[in-house]
Amino acid sequence: MKITRKLQKTSKDQYILTIPKTLVHLLNWKDKDEIEFGFQKGKITITKGKRGEK
Repeated sequence: MKITRKLQKTSKDQYILTIPKTLVHLLNWKDKDEIEFGFQKGKITITKGKRGEK
């Protein structure tokens, strides 16, 4: 299953990406988990970070 979302741009030139609840449950993300976003080859990559790592 391919999940796609469009970025929404705010009036302050910030971007919002809404992540579907289904994806959050599939990836077993919890409240206050650190999530890293990247942009490569025209696609956004999402990685779950680990607290305390830099």
